Amino acid sequence: MADAPPTGKSATQQVWKPALQRGIPSASESESHLLTWPRRILLTAVAFGGSSIYALSFAHAPERARWLPVAAAIGVAAGVSWIVFGLVLLGVTGRRPSVWHWADACLRTMAVGMTIKMTTVVANLVAPTAAGFHLAVLVAANLAMAAMFVAQARPLGVSVRAALALWFGVLNGVFAIVLAGLLTGR
Repeated sequence: MADAPPTGKSATQQVWKPALQRGIPSASESESHLLTWPRRILLTAVAFGGSSIYALSFAHAPERARWLPVAAAIGVAAGVSWIVFGLVLLGVTGRRPSVWHWADACLRTMAVGMTIKMTTVVANLVAPTAAGFHLAVLVAANLAMAAMFVAQARPLGVSVRAALALWFGVLNGVFAIVLAGLLTGR
């Protein structure tokens, strides 16, 4: 069968192989990229806790009836998109160097976004803010997280171009589709 993938590699891995910057480092070469368990737990708490605090802060916004459904939709869309992103990322990389390396890279990336989104929490508690402000914060957080993900992915063997394609195509694409569906009721 001429169309079968050689050497047992999946079609996904064959398509993305050229996108890999160099050979994926062995586990021993990339041990410095692993978080300790206490840090991993802390960053997981930052990701989940920060997302919850972000969404709940809209309960203090003057137009909370308008903002709470949007904040909840953003939270759900982000959660779904990160799960899909993680699965695609593991498929593309063949789970190398390891699932933990990629989980840690994503946790570090999320922490950057949560730090930026905390400005919205403060704004919601202090003074009314316009929709443009909230959008600007989300865009800034997304761009900062994209830069952080690229910085995390390169030492793990993924090129800048592939990391950006995964970020904007998969993570942002799924986020936009889910968010639009939730906000329009479709």
